[in-house]
Amino acid sequence: MPELPPLSRPITLPTPLDPTADPNNDPFVKLKKQFGMYSGDEMHGIARQLPADNHLVAGLIPPCSVNLLVGDSGIGKSPMAFQLALAVAAGVPFLGLPVRTGKVVVADYENHLRDVHRIVGQQRRHLGLQKIPDSFLFWPLSRMPEFEDMESIVKMLAPELVVIDSLRAFRPEMESDSVVAVQQIRKLRAIAASRGTAFLLVHHVRKHQLLGTGLEDGHALDWLRRAAGVRALVNQTDVRLALARRAPDKVRTEGAADLVLSGHFRTRGDVGPFLIRRIWDADGEPVGYERIEAIPAIISKE
Repeated sequence: MPELPPLSRPITLPTPLDPTADPNNDPFVKLKKQFGMYSGDEMHGIARQLPADNHLVAGLIPPCSVNLLVGDSGIGKSPMAFQLALAVAAGVPFLGLPVRTGKVVVADYENHLRDVHRIVGQQRRHLGLQKIPDSFLFWPLSRMPEFEDMESIVKMLAPELVVIDSLRAFRPEMESDSVVAVQQIRKLRAIAASRGTAFLLVHHVRKHQLLGTGLEDGHALDWLRRAAGVRALVNQTDVRLALARRAPDKVRTEGAADLVLSGHFRTRGDVGPFLIRRIWDADGEPVGYERIEAIPAIISKE
């Protein structure tokens, strides 16, 4: 067996005891800077300079993130996503949670412009807005953006929030191919990090699931396994939100909460559940959503 060459000596930092040493000339420091890495002390210093709480929606949607909203068809995911988008664009609370005002882009691959106009009008009135903010930008079905278009618009506009409704229509291959799902989510996360943008991907559950059970009393991540498609959609996203009907035995009075919104942070764990009440118009159409505080007095009445 041929003799192997000896291992090269590891690159070491200059000794702190040498006052004449210039750390910028050390090969280790040069390589660290070249590849954009931080040391522990540098990371600590940068992290301390970040805002204490810069969430787009307090405790729910962080910046620089790729997030998923999962729910059954017809439950109202699109109107809720529109309410979130309008709240951020106008700087008004979303379900009672403070928001950080910013530009919003909504790419709707499923709803006709006439339907979107009606939904947005209802949400505007529900939120008490005089007009739709100019910072609310809508991408209609007739001009569906490709991924490259989405990447360009985010880099140029740097919106705080991008809503994609739905993931299945935007990139259907993400639902069936784990490799594609991981690659696309990583690309979105890189775009999000470069511009401080939060993405919200609206998604469906698999068919033939027992809906309206488990979310209020169980873990959100367990319920989210009902999401259609590959597990990577849930495993790789940052915040996974689940919207479900409450169990029938818990909706006993008129005006009671009929939906549950719960979620799971990839790095922090569960958030919620929030009890949500749909507000209806005279024609029986939902016009908005309100959060009901889950306090014992309210729960006992329901």
